[in-house]
Amino acid sequence: MSNLIDWIRHWTSDTPNSNGKAVHVCNGEKHAVVFDSLRVLIVKDDEGLWFAQSCDIDYASSGKSLEDVQRNFELGLSETIKAHLEHFGNIDRIMRTPAQEDWRDLLDKSHGDYGLTMVAQHKIEDKVEGLPYSNIAFYQEKEAA
Repeated sequence: MSNLIDWIRHWTSDTPNSNGKAVHVCNGEKHAVVFDSLRVLIVKDDEGLWFAQSCDIDYASSGKSLEDVQRNFELGLSETIKAHLEHFGNIDRIMRTPAQEDWRDLLDKSHGDYGLTMVAQHKIEDKVEGLPYSNIAFYQEKEAA
């Protein structure tokens, strides 16, 4: 009888005051990745381009609107997870907490601090069609009074 789970890896963000976490579970060719409470800063530059940078993992994206940058972040992160699983068999390389100097200046221009929860499931032997996760959301933080 084979094991239900071959291995589990857990990661917690090094960013101060962060609740960002990830869990990667592997069972042979099947992988499940769960991100919980990742903070994603979203800003709009002077030329109208939107930029999203996670404070908790080494990932960023851009877009032409707020909705576009959020969608690009979600889709791009899912595809990045899949690529890392195919190439390395794990997500260790994106689980690096970016240096604060990589994102600290974004706080001056920030249009929001969003929380991201995402579940991604990938079976590496087959191509993934459509969105391979069932739960992803951005939440805008309320501004302090």
